[in-house]
Amino acid sequence: MKQIAAVQLVGNAAALMLGYYWLSIGEARIGFLAWSFTVALFTAALFLWTHGAGLAYGLNSDAPFRTAFRRLPVLLVAAIVVLLLYVAIGKLQDASADPAFRLASWLTLKFRKPVKPATVSRIVSATF
Repeated sequence: MKQIAAVQLVGNAAALMLGYYWLSIGEARIGFLAWSFTVALFTAALFLWTHGAGLAYGLNSDAPFRTAFRRLPVLLVAAIVVLLLYVAIGKLQDASADPAFRLASWLTLKFRKPVKPATVSRIVSATF
């Protein structure tokens, strides 16, 4: 248990340092852009590998790092799917502002009592 925690600590520190390095890479030329993509992909793979090993250890795997390394492509695809899901939910939340105002207007019409658009907007935001 202590060994996996130590490796996760070092892996997280390395991924954090690589992340800050990635933020400092310029993207003015195609070579820099390719290097930026490579560093971002390696950082994501390192992060997913260390945390995948923690999950494999929790599932009583004999060799958690080997198991996580074998499943790294699946972990990368899952991370991309989750990222796309978050982006889609964010876009949907941005697009819900106009329907929230229309709903507030419709509720005011039906209830004959003023319904503030900000209240409906807060409820929609809380739902997301």
